[in-house]
Amino acid sequence: MVKDPFPALQPDDLHIWKTALNTELQGIEHCRQALSAIELERIPFFKFEQVQNNFIVSQGTLRILLGLYLGIEPSEVRIGRQNKGKPYSIDDPALHFNISNSGHICVYAFTHQNEVGIDVEHLRPLPDLDELIEKNFSVAEIDYINKKSDERSSRFFRLWTIKESYLKAIG
Repeated sequence: MVKDPFPALQPDDLHIWKTALNTELQGIEHCRQALSAIELERIPFFKFEQVQNNFIVSQGTLRILLGLYLGIEPSEVRIGRQNKGKPYSIDDPALHFNISNSGHICVYAFTHQNEVGIDVEHLRPLPDLDELIEKNFSVAEIDYINKKSDERSSRFFRLWTIKESYLKAIG
């Protein structure tokens, strides 16, 4: 069987990838092999095995994707952090990327165009929804969220992820 080639990231492209975090043991081990020594040392600091596995899969997949874009082995990918913690590629600073995870999925964005941000949220009840809305949204946004009571939660998450993506893009 011939595999499709990895898609090249053209100058105007934006690539979005998604992976499941609740993967089989084989997938976790494949991702673990992609991690750097520093990332491997961080794993035991996560108290729960599921959180450890989420870290392994999310960061391992990021390194696998970066390695494919850069044409190097995933374990050799060098990732730096900007002042506010935003990751960047030391190997190719013109390759902009971002990552987000929630629930059982992780999403990634890659581009050469501009800084990029991405956010995903698992839709769930929030006991502090009113407080979050009041502290994080403008009057117009609050009006939008509250416009339809049966859509309040989904409207909140829609605006929340837009704001998070923007903030992650600007660093």
